[in-house]
Amino acid sequence: MTIVHDKIAEYTAQLRREVSPPTGDLGFGGDLSCTDDLTSDMAEIDGDSPLAVAQSNYRRLTTAHGTLPDDPDYGRDVREFLNRGLTRLSLQEIPGQIRGELVKDDRNDPNKLSINMAIAADFKSFSLDIRGETARGPYSLTLAVTDGGVLLKEIQGDAA
Repeated sequence: MTIVHDKIAEYTAQLRREVSPPTGDLGFGGDLSCTDDLTSDMAEIDGDSPLAVAQSNYRRLTTAHGTLPDDPDYGRDVREFLNRGLTRLSLQEIPGQIRGELVKDDRNDPNKLSINMAIAADFKSFSLDIRGETARGPYSLTLAVTDGGVLLKEIQGDAA
């Protein structure tokens, strides 16, 4: 991280929520369990469970910015990092950019979010190891990113 990213992280950690998050029937509700597609049994999942947040983070990181009509600030397709010339400094900034996208979701605790990136020697792929926590528990998400796609290697979270 650079000093700028450190200062931004320090500043955002001090921000206080103006409105309490909704709870009960007004909370995040239910959702269908999915990453790239729905499960064959159309399984439902609690919208604020750690697994639902991990799945949501995956979809957020595989959706191109600005492609959702009702939320033009949603998404950061991580494959875009492979399709442009990057310096060593810009490579080091990628985890901070991913973090900035994930903290847009109020369910992610910004103080308990870590993103580790391993870049292949040929600079043609990288992997992401994301560990986070919600109000209901921890989750993990491991991705392999190539110009051909994003492979979901592992996703874990307490679905209770």
